[in-house]
Formats: sequence, structure tokens, C-alpha cells
Amino acid sequence: MNMAKVRTGLKRLSNTLTQGGLDQAVSLGVAAAAGLAAGEIRYVDSVSGNNTNDGLSFERAKATITAAVAASAAGDTVFIKGSFTEAVTVTVDGLRIIGIGTGPYQATWTADADAVCLTLSGAAACQIGPGIRFLPPAYTAGTPAAIVLSNAPYTRIVGNRFQGKTSSYYAIFCTLTASYSSDNVVIQGNEFLYLNNITTVYGSAIVSTAVDGGYSCASWQILDNDFNGCVFGININARHCLIAGNIFRQNGLTAAGAVAAVTGAAGSGKMIDLSGTSSGANTVTQNTFAATYSTTLFVVSATGDNWVGNFAYDAQTAAAGVTIAVPD
Repeated sequence: MNMAKVRTGLKRLSNTLTQGGLDQAVSLGVAAAAGLAAGEIRYVDSVSGNNTNDGLSFERAKATITAAVAASAAGDTVFIKGSFTEAVTVTVDGLRIIGIGTGPYQATWTADADAVCLTLSGAAACQIGPGIRFLPPAYTAGTPAAIVLSNAPYTRIVGNRFQGKTSSYYAIFCTLTASYSSDNVVIQGNEFLYLNNITTVYGSAIVSTAVDGGYSCASWQILDNDFNGCVFGININARHCLIAGNIFRQNGLTAAGAVAAVTGAAGSGKMIDLSGTSSGANTVTQNTFAATYSTTLFVVSATGDNWVGNFAYDAQTAAAGVTIAVPD
């Protein structure tokens, strides 16, 4: 054990206790337990920070995520507090961005219309969250999103809220090309809420490029998330993925402010769509389908899926038994 690093971590934990309250201390303690002390820890405060600071303590916090990321190296951790309207690109491996504060919505992040809050480009093994409330940017053109994965394998997106605002488009978007591989992604413990905030055409949670030719979201784990008020819940070209423990709600708050069906209301939205010519061999289990259970809303991959042990509120089951065409 590197005692110098342990002493440094304890000193930072002590400083955090005196500067920012229990939540910040817990965040830092979790970070240390997860082995994050291998890199620098930087702090961002949109209210009291200043980008001329080095960001190495709350007293010397930076004001923007952009400045903190620019100063960071592989393996660093960035704690953010406040409200941010930024388009940030991460290109280093193993960076962690974690929201902190003493109450809800202490770290809120959006971007201008048609922009992307956070792009992970050629950055492997990054962790986003917990504790960030993303407001996915508004759409007029392009592919705006809260997070874009572009050659970002082993990314972990954990414990965040993706909350729609007027004209929000995508929460998480994965770009698939011959040059980009974002395999082995974990998306766990997030809430996707009110994404259908203007029309029934867009406002989706987890989406990938619709391409064929062998490009897929391979070996993803999508676990324990709540999909509430999304036009699409999961719409990815999925291969060898595990989708388990999630809640998919067809009804939610519509763009008009009424409680009604959101997913599938326009005839195109799906709860889960894993299709694509390079898709297959996914496991979908232990999910709650709070929706009309049908292959209209739940679309299997090209071949070899295993859908078993899920729960549907209307108690529908496949009349002819469990098949790939009519999953259980």
C-alpha cells in the first residue's frame, strides 16, 4: 500500500469535511475506496470557482467543467457542483466526473441547442456520475445529446438523472462506425424522465447509430434504470448485451402536460428495440414492462436472444410459448 497516497486522501477528506458538508465527504470517500487516488482530484464550482485556480481544492475550485477537464490527465477525478451550460469533450482514459452537493440538483448540466453536453471521444474506461442531473439539449438540427459515446469502450454511466426540457432529443447516443468501438459499456441506476417534452417524435433515452455491416453495441450492460416518459427507451444495435432490472413505463407526462401513453404514441417509439443485422445473443431478464406487452413495443435482435423472467403489468404471455418472435 502506498502510504503517501493514503495520507493525501485522508487530508483531502478532512478538508472536505470542513469545507463542503457530509455529501462531499462521502463522495470523496467513495472515490478513494474505488481507487481514484491514483490521479489528481479536481473541483468545479459554478458559483464560487475561478478558472485561474488550479482546481485542486474547493477553496481553489475552477468555474467550468471545460477548464477542469482541460487540466486533467488520465485517471483523474473531477467533482462538479452548480449549474453548467457547456459542451465538453473528453479524450483521456479513465476520467471520472461526479456530481456533489448537499441536496438534489446540486450538479445540473445542459448545453446549447443542437450541442452535446459531454462527448467521450477516443476515451476508454471513463465514469460519468453519480449525482449529475443532465438536461439533454434542445433539437433543431443534428444529433444533440447529453452524452455521446464515440470510440469510448468500458464507459460507466451510473446514478444520474436525464431530465427532458423543451425539445430535448437524446440522453445517451452511441456513434457506430468502422473506426469507432464503444463496447463493454455499463449504464446503471439512472433515471430517464420527461424526455418526451415537445413532440412524440423525439426524446429518447439510449440510442445508437442505425447501421449494419458488423457494427454494434457489444457486451453492454443496461441495469436497474427507470425509463419514464421516453419516446424510445432503448434503441441500439445490440450484441451480447445484458438488459436487466429496469423499469419501462409506457405512460408518462406528455408534451401537453397530460398523463397518457408516451412510448409508442406516434406509432414509432419502442420500449426496447435491439434489432439490426449485426445484432444478436442478448439477454433481457428481470425487467418490469409497465406497458402493453407486444412485439410492437418490444423488438428482439436478429437472432439468438434470450428474453426470460420479465414482468408485464397486463399479465400477457405468449400464447404459443416463449419464442424469439414473442419473447417472455
